[in-house]
Amino acid sequence: MQRRTPDETDADRGEDTNPNPVSERQFAVESLKKRLEEEVEAHRKHCLQVREKSVGTLKLRLPELFRAMSDYARACSSCYEKLRSITQLQNSKQSRAE
Repeated sequence: MQRRTPDETDADRGEDTNPNPVSERQFAVESLKKRLEEEVEAHRKHCLQVREKSVGTLKLRLPELFRAMSDYARACSSCYEKLRSITQLQNSKQSRAE
């Protein structure tokens, strides 16, 4: 937005280029408000797209993640069961030896 000094005139139109400063600023404010609304709407749409894509990815990947966690839990349980049986076997051998 260019500012003109009060004594400038539009030579092409022959009009006074010093419009009411209040109306000029109101026009600038209205223009900025409109631009802000457009930017807010664009941001909202972008957020919605990102959310939809994230939900879609989660729906695809969560079953795989839960399967992997379940397999890990089974493997850990198996290892602890083996350790427990080894410990019990060693304890029973020690108690027999005494």
